[in-house]
Amino acid sequence: QGRACGKCDSCRLRKEGFIDAGVTDPTRYIPQ
Repeated sequence: QGRACGKCDSCRLRKEGFIDAGVTDPTRYIPQ
């Protein structure tokens, strides 16, 4: 499917990393 869950530790760390870097996250997440 090519989408991340957005809930697991890996997804949360990825999201936080992009926010901290001030960069837009290109990852496609599964709608919640």
